[in-house]
Amino acid sequence: MQSTLSCIVCDQTISESVKKDLPVCQSCFDQVYNLEKQTIRKKKNEEADHICDNLYLGSENSVLDLEYLRRNKIDRIIVAAAFCDKKFNQEEHQIAYLTLEIDDSPEEDIKKYFEETHSYINQNKETNVIVHCVSGISRSGTIVISYVMKHKNLRFQEAWEYVKSKRSIVYPNSGFQKQLLQYEQELFQENQL
Repeated sequence: MQSTLSCIVCDQTISESVKKDLPVCQSCFDQVYNLEKQTIRKKKNEEADHICDNLYLGSENSVLDLEYLRRNKIDRIIVAAAFCDKKFNQEEHQIAYLTLEIDDSPEEDIKKYFEETHSYINQNKETNVIVHCVSGISRSGTIVISYVMKHKNLRFQEAWEYVKSKRSIVYPNSGFQKQLLQYEQELFQENQL
């Protein structure tokens, strides 16, 4: 007996998923892949995007402009990538860093950083924090989606759509998506107790 699946993007019934670990139809997969390819280069060098409250999301290039950081009261930076250097001297420029050595690999355990990053974001609501990786798509996007899930009480898909409405290129890799779905189960299981 073969089970049917629903595409997580369009909700269409599918007999087989394009991605082994994520139910998605070929059409949606192709659309997302093509959109991602078209927008990555254009978006990579732009400024960060304000997501909610005191939280911004961007690429490593979005933290190069000290005046931009000052203008937006950003004094904390979460680097969600291996091999990204701190751009400013912490004491001289009064910018604090939280650096997480995260690879953009489906096998990477990013979920273990959720609580630490959420606490860091909430440390000081009077100033802002930016989360970035290399392109501001997968690793930093995953951290921000997890934050939105917890602090806005949204399920994974709702949180992803919310973050994408602010930064259209956000697209966690398949392993990160699975971890966000697990996180959703944990969050909503806790809420039901």
